[in-house]
Amino acid sequence: MKKVVLCGKGSLALNILKWFCSNKKTYQVTYIPVIPHEGEILNEWKGNKIKRLCERNKIKIIESGKIDDLLNRKKNKKFKYDILFSVFYKKIITQKQLKKFKLALNIHLSELPKYRGTRSINWALKNKEEFQGVTIHMIDKYLDHGKILNQCRFMIYPYYEEVIDVYKKSLEYAFVLFKHTMQNLHKIKPKKQDNKKATYYSLKDIDKLGNRKTFTKKKSLKI
Repeated sequence: MKKVVLCGKGSLALNILKWFCSNKKTYQVTYIPVIPHEGEILNEWKGNKIKRLCERNKIKIIESGKIDDLLNRKKNKKFKYDILFSVFYKKIITQKQLKKFKLALNIHLSELPKYRGTRSINWALKNKEEFQGVTIHMIDKYLDHGKILNQCRFMIYPYYEEVIDVYKKSLEYAFVLFKHTMQNLHKIKPKKQDNKKATYYSLKDIDKLGNRKTFTKKKSLKI
């Protein structure tokens, strides 16, 4: 049985957790939620669907949202987990932490190496792209830089679609990509990203997004 640590939040993390629960004979999961602020108590998301799913399936929750609070337990000092899967986990995963996992993966909502960094969908629409993608890649010491395991692309329509429309579509593709990747994980040979084709946007660039800052143009103009 493979030991999996799932870090993240949202409907995609919930669907991925459900998939692991339906494959209990193969995977044993520990869940690390995204806690927006240091010290935020678990009650802030009490009743959350993910939390209820964890309770029903006796899945361990690391309430602090910190990977180290799992790895630093006495019985885990020399233990190595099989898979770390990051789904919109906002904390930096250090090299020291990565050494505790045989494989560390992340889902990114762009066709890497394009649109590394933040708000990839917003930037794709701002730049009037015809295509957007989803990538599952290995986590290394650089942001959104690791080898690609699986990837898909789909058409987007900047002249009428809002960020929220492409975001919802991306989550659907991401879950299909996740299932295909996990089912073929032992066969896939990771591929290096072509850094010459890379683009990157940080939080410092957000003001340049204009009416694409948030999920809708109307709300963006009010910020």
